[in-house]
Amino acid sequence: MDSEDIIKQGKALAGKLRDGASEQAAQHEEQIKGVLGKVVGFVNDKTGGKYADQVGKVAGYVEQGVDQLAGANRTEDTPGNSTPPPPGNSTPPPPGNSTPPPPGNRTDTPEPPTA
Repeated sequence: MDSEDIIKQGKALAGKLRDGASEQAAQHEEQIKGVLGKVVGFVNDKTGGKYADQVGKVAGYVEQGVDQLAGANRTEDTPGNSTPPPPGNSTPPPPGNSTPPPPGNRTDTPEPPTA
């Protein structure tokens, strides 16, 4: 077995892993985002909101990653199958969505904690 065969096998395995992860992300997208929202709330609660901007940015990036990963395996009846808004869109999230919008879409600024 030469190096080209090993590279082909590695690429094939990576493709299978990516497809499996994409399929799982599409099937459990709402659960993933729900847990992400809980994590954001927990971190903000424990830090008194001190790092809310940074946590919000990270959560936005994670949510974008989940959307991108799940997008390849979405079906017509899968939630979230619409095209995401362009960057800079200030449309607020739908009611009940506790996950902050992606970076650049925040319309509110958290207030500093009181001492």
